[in-house]
Amino acid sequence: MEINGEYKKKINIAYLDSYILYLLESSKKVGIDIKIKLFPHKKPEKVPDNLYKIWKVARYYSNSQDVHFVDRVEEQMVRLKIGEFDYKIDYTNLKRDFIEIVYNLMLAMPESFKRRIFDFHVNAVKAAHLLKNASIVLNYALHPQADLNTVIYSILTGITAGYSGAFNRAFLFYKVDETNYRLFKALGPGDRKEAYGIWEAIETIEYDIQDFLKTVNSDFIPTVELKYKNVFIESHEITDLLATETSIIIPLSDIPSSLKDDLEITTDIAFMPVRSGNDVLGFIIADNKFDEKDIKNFQVEALNFFGMQLAMLMENKKFLLRLKTYAMYDGLTGLENRRSLEEFIRRGFKRRSLIIFIDMNDFKKVNDKRGHKEGDRILSAFGDIVKKNIRSHDRAFRYGGDEFVIVILSDDEKAGVSVLRRIAAEAEKMLGITFSAGIVPYPFNNHDLRKVLEIADQLAYKSKKTGHFEIYKTLV
Repeated sequence: MEINGEYKKKINIAYLDSYILYLLESSKKVGIDIKIKLFPHKKPEKVPDNLYKIWKVARYYSNSQDVHFVDRVEEQMVRLKIGEFDYKIDYTNLKRDFIEIVYNLMLAMPESFKRRIFDFHVNAVKAAHLLKNASIVLNYALHPQADLNTVIYSILTGITAGYSGAFNRAFLFYKVDETNYRLFKALGPGDRKEAYGIWEAIETIEYDIQDFLKTVNSDFIPTVELKYKNVFIESHEITDLLATETSIIIPLSDIPSSLKDDLEITTDIAFMPVRSGNDVLGFIIADNKFDEKDIKNFQVEALNFFGMQLAMLMENKKFLLRLKTYAMYDGLTGLENRRSLEEFIRRGFKRRSLIIFIDMNDFKKVNDKRGHKEGDRILSAFGDIVKKNIRSHDRAFRYGGDEFVIVILSDDEKAGVSVLRRIAAEAEKMLGITFSAGIVPYPFNNHDLRKVLEIADQLAYKSKKTGHFEIYKTLV
């Protein structure tokens, strides 16, 4: 009898929960051979839902299913053959809860199969814990104030902590240029004595990454990182390793000698490239140097999982930084924009400084006579001149149009005037423009920053009439 569309439809919509899918995937991965013989009724509507679910399982294992249609409803059944183990699920049991069917199957299995299923469950619990810790890291990383270093350390904790990846050590290298990778962060004991001290401190063992995030601070630098902080790896030494798509185990004998010597590697390692699309951002190395245990499959999976998460988070941080830069900087001049100035004011800036308001003279005539394209070129070049003549910790904003605000972190009025004169000389020489400006010390006479900025604007207007820079000397 041909398997018609109605059967196929019901097989497709049969729901297998994640637990069953995990068991199936794990069984297939370790090569457990499962043969399934199905005995459904000739009429699709009389077939129990659970038989359709098992039919879906059979399709997962093989493109060709062993199907024998029956005439009587109660004749419906499923026969399983797992290795030498035979098991029958009759019609009565097919009507039970699907998890109960699986449970009864496990009870009937030989001890060797039960042991394998137990191992699957252990790995499932470990995977669930990885997901829990990954969720904690993601929630932290997406917080606006999240510190990238703390995020990286928390991921390295996921790779090394006993409740997660359980490696002894983990190293993150980042790409300096096309020829070199440098150690960026590392986590783990610095030597065997420290390792034993950590393992003996049972009462301080943390249960998830949340504990790490609660206690770590910005000054946190692990001993192992201090020990190997100057390690560089040349890219040509690890070309083949960087070409891998996922985490792999590298036998001690195959590890490049420079890498082995620089990190004092004495056992096999797990290696994971950290990628962003086709670009390699860096790589992670993890080993079991101190307990000298073989690297387990779950450890490789943990490294792979957290390595991919690290790549996403690093790329996301880069994206967020680009987005923030785009939102807070003026695209034409490269100076901070009005939004950034408002945020600067809102945060309640208190340091002693000079607030300078600049207004270009007759800039409208430049646009009218030379065109807006030339006007934009002049504004862009003026932004470069401003950036060139202020210090890295000073601030410069495009207030709007041809108006600018500079914050000089100094209360020396002569220094402020000197900065303005340098900017003015270059602007006139290179761009053929002049500007008026007002300078106000801050804080002054209990005025807030917004008021001081308003006064500087008024002085810039006065400067247009007097022809020289105006410095606020008297009370308003």
